[in-house]
Amino acid sequence: MASLWVPSVSSQMGFVSTSLPQRNFAVGLRAGVMLGMNPRLSYAPLRRCGCPSLVVRASAIDAATALSKVTEDDEIGHENGTASSRTRSSNAGMDGPLSSEDQKEMGRQKMNRICDKLIDVFLVEKTNPEEWHIYLAFSKEWVNLRPHFFSRCKFQAAQTEDLKRRSNLLVLSRRLKELDEDMQQHDKLLALIEKSPTKIDAIVARQRKDFTEHFFEHLRIRIQASYDDQNRREEIAAIAKDCLAAVQEYDKNAKDFMSLSAAQMKFDDIVKSPSLEVASKKIESLAKKGELDSSLMLLISKAYSASKESTLMKEEAKDTMLQLYNVARGNMSRLVPKEVRILRYLLSINDPQERSAEMKNAFTPGLEMEGKDVDELYTTPEALLMTIQNLLDAFDTNRQGALLKEARKLIQPSVIGRLRAIKQELESKYL
Repeated sequence: MASLWVPSVSSQMGFVSTSLPQRNFAVGLRAGVMLGMNPRLSYAPLRRCGCPSLVVRASAIDAATALSKVTEDDEIGHENGTASSRTRSSNAGMDGPLSSEDQKEMGRQKMNRICDKLIDVFLVEKTNPEEWHIYLAFSKEWVNLRPHFFSRCKFQAAQTEDLKRRSNLLVLSRRLKELDEDMQQHDKLLALIEKSPTKIDAIVARQRKDFTEHFFEHLRIRIQASYDDQNRREEIAAIAKDCLAAVQEYDKNAKDFMSLSAAQMKFDDIVKSPSLEVASKKIESLAKKGELDSSLMLLISKAYSASKESTLMKEEAKDTMLQLYNVARGNMSRLVPKEVRILRYLLSINDPQERSAEMKNAFTPGLEMEGKDVDELYTTPEALLMTIQNLLDAFDTNRQGALLKEARKLIQPSVIGRLRAIKQELESKYL
């Protein structure tokens, strides 16, 4: 015996965690001050090194507070504070309170000073756009700063004679505006989901392109920014988890639909063949190219089952579907690794002596052939042992999902004892 004769197929007929990816971020003091972070706290550790978990840092240091606490004249800076004092002194001798126009002008000047400082921070100290996302998300004052900031960038770019600074200002304005617009879109999507939490699947189906990696990153930062609100953190985390599950399910269904559509086209081409011989060759050609997949096999199986139960279909047509089904099954089976096919055959033998003899045949090199009733295969003890070990490991660790469908059938509890016996015999006699 040159190899093992394995019965061919034809002869046997008859889907967050709420934790999203973390990154290292360094939170700077000056940007925090301008955007409403507490200047009385020490941010030195964060300035010196990256923060592996910003949510922990945020809840520990109380990073974000109202901008009004830090935009008083004496906290903006000595130079600005002096200018503000002169403004107040010049108005001291005037009768009555400041006019509304004067108040607006003072507010405008104050906002300009804040924006100018913030521009310098972004241009010089904190040039990483990932940090900008953090600052804007943590800030409670960015909504008020937004229009003034971009106007100030445009004004400074028009006034400066330094071409490099002008270019930097325009790039800063463009990139920060893009980031801000993306954040607004993400917040709108978050609000839409919060408004209709039971319709997440429908929202994902309608707006799948909006559920990007950047959207989930934004949710992660929003969770961190809600360091002072436990309920809000849990709400956003739950939404992120539900969104991720809905997106994964949608993508899986879309992939399955595309696979079925492609399989349907192949199936239609097969059944339109002028003869059974041509149809069989098409199936064999698909198998050789690796295109005889489970979706196509499912369609052929359904067609065969329907033909068996039909009372209107002619017997000749039923026989044709049976033969096509057998050809497809045979070719599908040959796509399974030969070690799995050999092991499946060995497990089907109840007599230990007969099984030992067939195992010996399986390790005798010879010409491999595919026949109508049997396939002649052989392998090595090492290769078969590796297959058995992988199956046992998958059974012991409950990882059957990682195996081929045909292999999963070999690790049912009813045959696992026989599989261990084959392994023991193989190790004692051949290794």
